[in-house]
Amino acid sequence: MGVARPQMRPITRLAPPLAPQPGRELPGLGRARPDVARIPAPCVRALAPKARARVVAAAAGGAVVPGGDAAETPAERKLRRMRVFVLVLLVLQNAASALLTRYTRVKRVGVPMYYDSTAVLLTELMKLPMCAAMMLYTLGPRGALSDLREGFSKPLDVLQLAVPALCYTVQNILFYVALTSLSAATYQVLSQTKTLATAGFWVTMLGGRLVPRQWASLTLLVAGVSAVQLDGAMGGAAAAAGSLGSYYLGIFAVVASSALSGFANVYFEKLVKTTPTSIWVRNLQLAFFALPQALLFMVKDSSAIGLTGALHGFDGAVWTAVALKALGGLVVASTVKFADSLLKSFATAVSIIVTCLISIPLYGIYPSFQFVWGVALVIASVFMYNVKKPPPQ
Repeated sequence: MGVARPQMRPITRLAPPLAPQPGRELPGLGRARPDVARIPAPCVRALAPKARARVVAAAAGGAVVPGGDAAETPAERKLRRMRVFVLVLLVLQNAASALLTRYTRVKRVGVPMYYDSTAVLLTELMKLPMCAAMMLYTLGPRGALSDLREGFSKPLDVLQLAVPALCYTVQNILFYVALTSLSAATYQVLSQTKTLATAGFWVTMLGGRLVPRQWASLTLLVAGVSAVQLDGAMGGAAAAAGSLGSYYLGIFAVVASSALSGFANVYFEKLVKTTPTSIWVRNLQLAFFALPQALLFMVKDSSAIGLTGALHGFDGAVWTAVALKALGGLVVASTVKFADSLLKSFATAVSIIVTCLISIPLYGIYPSFQFVWGVALVIASVFMYNVKKPPPQ
């Protein structure tokens, strides 16, 4: 004889719905679709990220592909295109800046060598109109003027930018010293030691913690850089022919530049994340201190400049190299704004490969197996350090 089970009344509502009644607007979602207006909010929050995105998109009235992602909105399409544009620009700027600067720092027949201190000053001067243009494009005239007024209204806050500005100015000087002594490909690989410096300062200054995977990636980075350095010491591809400087001076310049870059990046990140000032205003504040510092560095060439002029040795190639260097800071700032660290790592890896490949026909430098192995380890370390564990589905 069976036991009669009490009938269970269906639960019609567990929590406030995801969306209000059909026809009313949702904050940031637009008008809700009737067929998804009564989905309980706790159920939506319990879904995996992709599934949750599909439900939210459906609530907003967007098309949903069964088993796939929500259809791309115009704003998402614009962001995707901007992300691709910025990453392509980052690859081209990184590769072209190293290759062209190296070309201008090698002795050329009939072309005198220019002063690196003048190039650094012109780099900072070129950043001003570039940064102002980006502010006008992203904020409009009124928003840009309001940001400028607010950004320079607190002298003590602006004064904090003097420290990273000095680091970046010295780093720019070392950039020319390094490419006077090293090939463009070697510089690109060795400059990735800034990841090691940034990780060290991030742990010590911001109290960050590295996971075991990131420690392993730093070990790979050291191994790859060591392989490239050893290749140069033995006269391989890293020891470029026609260099006007010492190979070991170039190594020192890259390592010192990476240390300054790591410290300045962490210091600048701390300021950007703890204050509401926009990144474009921060770049203008950096230039405010970098310009007099660059003028001060011209003292070392003052006697020669007095005889030949500050623009001695400047031709089309040098002007283009200086403009590319000035563009670099703004491209990096745009990458931080529109892309994530993994995409930036991909762009860095591609720029290293492009630089190595172009160096073969341009300078006749054929990489050895040890150099290629070192490049592979460095690229792998960059990806390992920045990749993030995907969320559970």
